[in-house]
Amino acid sequence: MSDLTKRVLVLLLVFATTMGGYSLVYFYQRDSKVWSEVWVPKVSKVKEYIVQNNTDSNRIIILAGSNGLFGYDSQMIRRLTRRTTLNLSTHAGLPFEYHIRLLSKVGRSGDLIVLPLEISYYYEDHRFDNWSTHNLLVWNQEFMDTLSTRESVDFFLSTDPERVLLGTFAKLLKSRVPPKYEFRREDADKFIEEAKAVWSSGTFSPKYQHTAVNRLGDMQSNEGRVFNQDIKYEFQSDISKIFLQNFENLRRLAKDEGMSLLFTWPILVRNREDDEGEPAYFTSLRQLKENLAENGIQIAGDLEKLPVEKDFLHDTIYHLNQKGRQEYSQRFAQLLIDELDSSDSSIIRP
Repeated sequence: MSDLTKRVLVLLLVFATTMGGYSLVYFYQRDSKVWSEVWVPKVSKVKEYIVQNNTDSNRIIILAGSNGLFGYDSQMIRRLTRRTTLNLSTHAGLPFEYHIRLLSKVGRSGDLIVLPLEISYYYEDHRFDNWSTHNLLVWNQEFMDTLSTRESVDFFLSTDPERVLLGTFAKLLKSRVPPKYEFRREDADKFIEEAKAVWSSGTFSPKYQHTAVNRLGDMQSNEGRVFNQDIKYEFQSDISKIFLQNFENLRRLAKDEGMSLLFTWPILVRNREDDEGEPAYFTSLRQLKENLAENGIQIAGDLEKLPVEKDFLHDTIYHLNQKGRQEYSQRFAQLLIDELDSSDSSIIRP
């Protein structure tokens, strides 16, 4: 055996030992008690209960990130469309796979799934980022157990080593977080009962809590405008392979379960410099619409009529306040009525 071969073998052995050790540490710390945004899984559990226990037929289900969580008045949409409307939206930091798996638990034949997805879902070329890996490691082993081998490898490689180190020390030291920031799957019934108590009393908690969600899934406690920064969108128009893979999985689920799909634009606001003319980001979105159409996805909604006024924002450029929600929901309901009545609809039927 030559010296070069020996060196290569030693390097391979060192690499394999290092990766093996790191993998053991990674799996050891997966459910460690570190700070995370625990309101997200609690809200998800409440929404899962809401949709699963609703027995109406021909439902409208809104599925997106937090622009959907804050942007819609499901009661108004139900009144205007005369179809039960439920809000299954959660957080845009979660991978699209998460939303699809959540829908797979509660969707059923006759549902119209409306997807006002945040634009980044269409072009991001990674499944997971630091936010999603950090949080999912803490509170969603259930989701991680459903990942395919390829998705699990992506998750592993996307996890910041510093996060693995943090979780390892937290577990070794048996550290805990305050109960408010702790999530345990076995407490799901407790979260639901707490939400039901709020529905009965009508007194909602401050936002970003499961007790701030109403009985149709809309986040409450979003009064007034507290976002005062300049507004500037920078969108890409490419479609990623990951999105197309997820779309195929979603379309297969919808076909198998008898559900229809409708993609729409998310909440959009005018840039300050565009007050007198067309928003600059329209160029990217028009190209995005063309690219999606080439892949069998028609985005519903007249782009020119969609942007809302800055005064309708609550705490981010994606979240509407109560006044904005009322205004936008009227437009959204009319869009749904037009699509349901149209012979040339953008709805993808099973």
